[in-house]
Amino acid sequence: MKKNNLSILAFIAILFLFIRLPGVSLPYHQDEWKTARSVEIGAEAASSLYHPPLTQLSYRAAEKLVGGAHLRFLPLLFSFLSLFLLYLVVKRRAGEKAALLSVFLYTISFYSVLASHMIDTDGALLPFFFLLSLVCYDQWNDVAQRHRGYWLLGFVLALLAGFMVKLSFIIVLGAFLVDYALSRYGRLTKKEITRLSFGLVLFSFVSVCIFFLTKFLYPAFKLDAMVTHALLYAHLSGRNYIQIIVQTIKVLEYLSPLLIVPLLFIKKDTIRSSRIFIVYLVLGGIFYFILFDFSRGALDKYLMYSIVPLSALVAMILSPHVANVRKSFTRPVIVGVLLSGVLYSLNFFHHTVLTLYPKQEWFARALHGQWNMLVPFTGGSGPLGFYVSFLFIASVFLFFIFLTVLARARFLPFSAVMLVLLVSGTMYNLVFIEEYQWGMINGSAPIVLSEALAYIEEHPTVTSVITYNDIGAYELSRSNKYANRFYAVPEYEAVHRERFSSFDGYFLIVDIPRIYTGSYYEDFFNTCARVFETRSREITATIYGC
Repeated sequence: MKKNNLSILAFIAILFLFIRLPGVSLPYHQDEWKTARSVEIGAEAASSLYHPPLTQLSYRAAEKLVGGAHLRFLPLLFSFLSLFLLYLVVKRRAGEKAALLSVFLYTISFYSVLASHMIDTDGALLPFFFLLSLVCYDQWNDVAQRHRGYWLLGFVLALLAGFMVKLSFIIVLGAFLVDYALSRYGRLTKKEITRLSFGLVLFSFVSVCIFFLTKFLYPAFKLDAMVTHALLYAHLSGRNYIQIIVQTIKVLEYLSPLLIVPLLFIKKDTIRSSRIFIVYLVLGGIFYFILFDFSRGALDKYLMYSIVPLSALVAMILSPHVANVRKSFTRPVIVGVLLSGVLYSLNFFHHTVLTLYPKQEWFARALHGQWNMLVPFTGGSGPLGFYVSFLFIASVFLFFIFLTVLARARFLPFSAVMLVLLVSGTMYNLVFIEEYQWGMINGSAPIVLSEALAYIEEHPTVTSVITYNDIGAYELSRSNKYANRFYAVPEYEAVHRERFSSFDGYFLIVDIPRIYTGSYYEDFFNTCARVFETRSREITATIYGC
């Protein structure tokens, strides 16, 4: 590696940590807090983590090292290691410039930042083992490599480790099988097919043996619970297609146009060098959208698998164009900065904060061009919740599409357009990162939550709390004040009527997303006393005594 490129890689690595370290102290949310409390309480409680044993063992080890309140350091570590593995993979397949661009995209992508913090496996642990196995796979495929046998062993062990983290890692195994078959298209012999079949059977046998052996050596691992949990998603009927659409749109917004629109510029030679990433994306899409029903799960969390392949793929597409503007580098960058400033200013227009229901109003406003509304971003495994302007989001996407059309029609030079898109796409992601971690434009849920929890801590009379959307559940559970949670959803109204009528205590509401007007929930809280209230721009935290 040239000294200059080494310096760039070091700078990107520092930027990676600089962007993410402020988020390691963000409050846990929903599924995250359950994981943290499970590993804090002990092995038996950790059995509620319905994944293969390596997940439980990893988070239990992290809890011993850094404590339950700092588990975000584990996904951050795996994401950081993935940065270097991604560099090695792309460099081997597309060269130094594409490799540096891929890790830059991986670094500034908001979806990647979120994945680096999430207390789970999909965003950090699984991508690490995918990239580790890919490094070994590429080395083994190199016929000039003297130690191919060792790389094959490393490849198998990396696959096995990934499978011991989560069963959905089977997608990665499938991606390698398809990629190998395509690379040997027309040349696969019966002997090779026999070897592959034997290898699959052996891999399956070893995996089952490890599961059963772990059950005896580590009793907290519940094999039956893992299988039952996996089968919950194995059905074709009863899918919530509206939820699938909403979650998919959210994922596209998380990925940003920077990791989506450049795919329109892909060429045949890029397809060949990035085939494994394309196969991985396609198989993942089949797995999450067709084979299994994740419509009632955290689909935005599962689709984090797409971050790494898209970062690599888009870098391979953009790098030749970006390299072509070295002599006229300044002008496209200045244009990109100026246009980004205009787009960024859209965040400061007057915006309407809509309630969660009816959801039809969101679609109606979007279709009728009433885009000055704030979109609440929350999830089953985080984040806690933040707002971003839909006017800003939609305008950036349209801006990308508009420039792409002009470039495809040859009204504008490809290379200059790519550089402008790179600058404006970076700005888009930085806005998401800022709102997620600090909320300086539209408000910070972590700030108001912290103030509300401080009030609860200072008043011993507040001994039992039901919290909206499970916000603050981790802290309340540690202080033995967590009573329950509620979601302001129409279909849960009957359950909550009964729960609220028999409850004598307090309610904590951090209002993101806001409770819909004219509902039972609004009427109920209007009868309660507000004992505490605080605000951070568009987000409030209220404690009700009922």
